[in-house]
Amino acid sequence: MILVTGGTGFIGAYLVEHLIGMGKKVRILTRNHDLPAKLKPFRQKVELVLGDITDVVTIKKALKGIEFVVHLAWTTVPKNATENPVFDVQSNVIGTLHLLDQCLVEKVKKVIFISSGGTVYGTPKQIPIPENHDLMPISAYGISKVMVEKYIQLYHHLHDLDYTIFRVANAFGDGQNIKSGQGVIGIWLEKARNGEPLQVWGDGKDTRDYIH
Repeated sequence: MILVTGGTGFIGAYLVEHLIGMGKKVRILTRNHDLPAKLKPFRQKVELVLGDITDVVTIKKALKGIEFVVHLAWTTVPKNATENPVFDVQSNVIGTLHLLDQCLVEKVKKVIFISSGGTVYGTPKQIPIPENHDLMPISAYGISKVMVEKYIQLYHHLHDLDYTIFRVANAFGDGQNIKSGQGVIGIWLEKARNGEPLQVWGDGKDTRDYIH
């Protein structure tokens, strides 16, 4: 069975739908009491555990009988992580450590972590950015993502916990939560639909890569 933390989020819902389509048994750890529209047709095919990764009791319940973990749960976006870095570390980094500890107890075969495709590098030294680029984040969000990456690598070194890390860039698509303030494509499309002006930060020369 596969556990998807944050499986009711934007990327998580797509992943869960895909896994179910492959015939996999899926359990979701989420703070949301209701499934997103994309997953409602599959309600009888997924197990739902309510809670978050900061609660050890919830983590133990979620990980029972799990072979693989896809870790997507994250409580912050770049803006509020910078505004409250203490909360960012307590909820995301410490929470992930609780998750990893219990993965060892349950003898989970592999952890897959969805990291950040841009913030972990900071100001790039070269474009396109290679995977072996120095990790020099310049935001609290990027720092916490790197911390979790490094702890996962440490658990592999100390305990032989297998892992894969995906540094996903700016994801966009149907079902994206534009109310979070993250995801300029979704935000701009909504504003354009409503006839509202599009806000551009900075001088307009910044570049981003996007993944549909």
